[in-house]
Amino acid sequence: MRYFVYLCAALTLGVLIFMILYILTKGVPYLTPSLFAWKYSSTNSSVVPALVNTVSMTFLALLIACPLGIGSAIYLAEYSKKGNRFVRLVRLTTETLTGIPSIVYGLFGMLLFVGTLKWGYSILSGATTVAIMILPVIMRTTEEALLAVPDSFREGSFGLGAGKLRTVFKIVLPSAMPGILSGVILAIGRVVGETAALIYTAGTVAQIPPNVMGSGRTLRRPAHEPGVRHRGCTARARHLHQPALRSARQENRKFVWKLLRSRLRTWISTMGIFTP
Repeated sequence: MRYFVYLCAALTLGVLIFMILYILTKGVPYLTPSLFAWKYSSTNSSVVPALVNTVSMTFLALLIACPLGIGSAIYLAEYSKKGNRFVRLVRLTTETLTGIPSIVYGLFGMLLFVGTLKWGYSILSGATTVAIMILPVIMRTTEEALLAVPDSFREGSFGLGAGKLRTVFKIVLPSAMPGILSGVILAIGRVVGETAALIYTAGTVAQIPPNVMGSGRTLRRPAHEPGVRHRGCTARARHLHQPALRSARQENRKFVWKLLRSRLRTWISTMGIFTP
């Protein structure tokens, strides 16, 4: 059995080394100075604008989602009463939101942030959309990490005269920090690898925007996508596509509201909120 374990470990390590060497041998010859130019063009195909946009979008999304997610998890794990129907509804909602496809979040972001709030295709619209998408992940992982902290830690803190707030922030949160960081890392991975939710929210301009209201594409975005405005599009092309875009937005709006109503009816029937 020991030799079998050693064989499996050696096989896994060999596959990893092979993948790294293959990527290096195939990719290093194409690493040129033009690939890291500050401005993107059709000749250099620089990745720097997309990289900067990815980092800025990830930072904004975490800036929005982490305080809300961690604060909500603290309330659910430390302050809410056991058996509360509202708490059960919140937990069921977060678990359901985790399984919703990312394209639905993209359509919702297009309807609310791009259309209703008039933010347009911007980094802020994309960051807010993916922040809503990663919020359930941060909430659930943080809550599970807080619940995994032994009650003896809290009892010892209370026995020494510490209050509830001091116990939470000085004892419970530091003990649960590894689990919280795991959730944040998972959220970062989902934001960096997200494509569908950014189709209708962030735009596809291959440049570094001057502010968060500017459009920009990330590393996972192709350079050209149908139905989204580009910097190089002519005014006539945008004018010709306006009726089709308007019709598509109306259909997407009807689809999203129908999906939200069906989800809400499912939650209400499952929780039995209005049943005596």
